[in-house]
Amino acid sequence: MSKKRKNVSPIPKTKRNAHQDVMALRRERVATLRNRLLSEREIYVAMSTPNSPFFMLNPNPKDGEDPKPYSAGTIHNDLVYLREQSIKNATEEYESYKAMQLAEIREARKAYGWAKNDWKAIAKFLELEMRLTGTMDAGSMTFNQFNQQNNLFMNEAGEPKTVRDMTDDELRLIASQALPDAVEGEIVDDK
Repeated sequence: MSKKRKNVSPIPKTKRNAHQDVMALRRERVATLRNRLLSEREIYVAMSTPNSPFFMLNPNPKDGEDPKPYSAGTIHNDLVYLREQSIKNATEEYESYKAMQLAEIREARKAYGWAKNDWKAIAKFLELEMRLTGTMDAGSMTFNQFNQQNNLFMNEAGEPKTVRDMTDDELRLIASQALPDAVEGEIVDDK
């Protein structure tokens, strides 16, 4: 006696139906036309003109009616949906890119700053991280304002020094203010 095997499809079942597939196709065509910089009215005309390659009939007419092109209201609703999705996708993409940059900055700070006791690299990576994350306190003075007010870390021309131009002692002072528990002991120059 042989057992019957259930029909197991490698394609997972989804909740999509024919209506959702048609809607996805319509929105794809609307997006294509919008990307070609057509106005909402021009998109409606392109999708309701029988000779147009973008022509599309509504497959679900009201009872007793023949299929008709989609209404201007449907096209408008698709454009609103596509705009919202575009903004959502752009935001997610931006946040993902920002997180990737933050991870790279932290890895570089670890590999080139802390591992080699390079205070200039540490300060530069901290500055980059603070700019990326927006964690610089808006109410406090900027580093350049602090320098100018206190005449600290100034070059011969009386301008604030860049991180590259600072001495290890100046960077140690900055780091001790930013990271008081992390900065202990002497600076070791491996060079």
